[in-house]
Amino acid sequence: MEDSSDKQPIVVDDKEKVVEDESHMSSPDTTIDNNNKDESPEPQDTIDSQIQENERPKPKKRLTLQERLAQAAKGKKKQGSETSVSPVLSRTTSIEEVKPSAIMQQELDRLKLENATLTEKLKNRSNFDKEKNDLLAKIATKDETIQQLLKEGEALSLRELKLNETIKKLKSANQDLESNLQDYSIKSEESTLKLEEFNDFLKSHKFKTTEQLMRKYQELNNELSKAKSELGDAGDWEKRYNELLKNYEEETDTRKNALKEANDLKIELNMLKRQHNLELEGRNASIKDLKMEMSNSKQRYTQEISRLEEKIENLRLENESNEAMSDSTRDEGKIDFNEFNKLSETHHNLQKQYLSAQENWKTIESSLLLKIDNLSSSTDSLKKSKNKLSQDLARLNNSLQVQSVELKNALAEIDSLKEEKNQLQLAVDLKDNDNVELNEKLEKIQSVYNQERANLNAKIQNLTEKLKEEKKPERLNLNRDYSVSSGLSWDNDIRLGESSTTPAINRDFSTFLDRNISQNSFTEIGDDSYDREQYSFHSQIGGGSIGGANIPTSSHSNNIQLVNKMSSNIRRLEIELNTLKEEYNKVSEAKEEVEQELLESIKLNDEVKGLQEEIKHLQQVINSNENKEQTMLELIGEKSEQVEELKADIVDLKELLKLQVQQLVEQSRV
Repeated sequence: MEDSSDKQPIVVDDKEKVVEDESHMSSPDTTIDNNNKDESPEPQDTIDSQIQENERPKPKKRLTLQERLAQAAKGKKKQGSETSVSPVLSRTTSIEEVKPSAIMQQELDRLKLENATLTEKLKNRSNFDKEKNDLLAKIATKDETIQQLLKEGEALSLRELKLNETIKKLKSANQDLESNLQDYSIKSEESTLKLEEFNDFLKSHKFKTTEQLMRKYQELNNELSKAKSELGDAGDWEKRYNELLKNYEEETDTRKNALKEANDLKIELNMLKRQHNLELEGRNASIKDLKMEMSNSKQRYTQEISRLEEKIENLRLENESNEAMSDSTRDEGKIDFNEFNKLSETHHNLQKQYLSAQENWKTIESSLLLKIDNLSSSTDSLKKSKNKLSQDLARLNNSLQVQSVELKNALAEIDSLKEEKNQLQLAVDLKDNDNVELNEKLEKIQSVYNQERANLNAKIQNLTEKLKEEKKPERLNLNRDYSVSSGLSWDNDIRLGESSTTPAINRDFSTFLDRNISQNSFTEIGDDSYDREQYSFHSQIGGGSIGGANIPTSSHSNNIQLVNKMSSNIRRLEIELNTLKEEYNKVSEAKEEVEQELLESIKLNDEVKGLQEEIKHLQQVINSNENKEQTMLELIGEKSEQVEELKADIVDLKELLKLQVQQLVEQSRV
């Protein structure tokens, strides 16, 4: 109770201090008397209103994590008796809610102590203004520290969120790593198992190191790759040969069409040459006729002019005679004078007409001469172009003939190559069939061989089991040396694939068998060698046990018969392998010949392409010559039109001259 009584005036003083601060801030001009208890009504109203506003229930806001933690910490420290909280305490509690750390708690305790000291100072009411200013400054500093602490708290919360996110990421990464570790452990177990299997495989197949195995594997891969590349090359050559044949057939068709077109063009050229020659001959004849007509018209014109001059001279003489006779009689003189005037006028008119006719004739003659010169020059140029065209055509004909001969030769060679190719294709097909049959035979032989070997192994195992059952320890001790020696002799004399007369199978033949059998893999080869070694091992054991056990002669003879059968089968297999080798060599030689023929056919196709390009070039030359001929024909047509126009002009001139001569004659008669 004492604590509560001590805290009660502190709360009241804090309220009064806050109210005074607010009144001081609202009205800085007014001064507060600390000794007088009477207050004005306006600050009392403001105090009541502020107290009511503070006592009103505020809407609850959504609290953050830190605020909730602060409330929980505050609930633990809260005492049973609660007092009315001032606005300052509410502010401090909100700060306590925001900052639940120990530093904030210490700061609040210190502030409470300062408030207590301040209340004690307020009781004394001495130097209030100074203390008030100091308190305001301290409150401002505290507000700044509180804001800084709030900012630090926000930064810490953000950092906490980031740390939580990083923790989640690290957990997910840890899970991924654990799953990867599990996968790697499973893989490592599998790899260890594979390594053990691989080591067992190496031991079973008597490979000392992996390098030997890799060498063997690389050798087999190289042989397979060589065989595949050879087969691929042969297929590519066949495809290329078929494509070249198709291209060649298309080119031969185009050549035939080009030859037909060339023949048609030759016929058209010959027809055009004949037409051109006929037109030139006709035009030359027309030019000659025009020249003859011009010369005849000139002669006629000169004759007519001479006749008119003679007539004019006669008239002049008659006129002079008439003038001499004019003295005799005046009447007769007058009549003669009138006639003379008429004659002189007609004479002047005739002279004028004669001069105009001469001028017209000169102009016509000059224009005709110019046209004749132009026509002669054009004919000369046409003759030159005709000669050039004839030479070009002769060259083209010669080149076409040569190329046609070359094409015929190339076609003949291609036909022969086709026949050879068909024959070789048949041979290759036959060889392929033979290879297939031989492979089937080999597979059958191998199956029979494997069956016989399995049977022999079974028999040997049965024999060894029987011998083990029949053996006794004394006989074992006595015959140990003999069994070892007999086993060694059996191993040295008769091995797998050997006899007293036949040698062992060569490694080359075994690799050849493995190469021909395309479906056998590396593991199958290893299994086969493993079976052979097992068979040899069982044969050694069987030989040793047979030699050591002193079995009857019947079982020994049966074993010898089996070995003889095996040796005969091995001989037969060796003979078949040799025949297969020979056939393979023959097939490889035939393949090389086919490749050489394909190369020759490719060369021929290249030559044919070159000839085709030359034919295209010659065709372009022919087209250019045809264009030139068309232009020349057009020029000849224009010149013929001009000649016809000249003929019409000459006819018109003849008619004009005739009319003029008739007029002159009529005038002379008058």
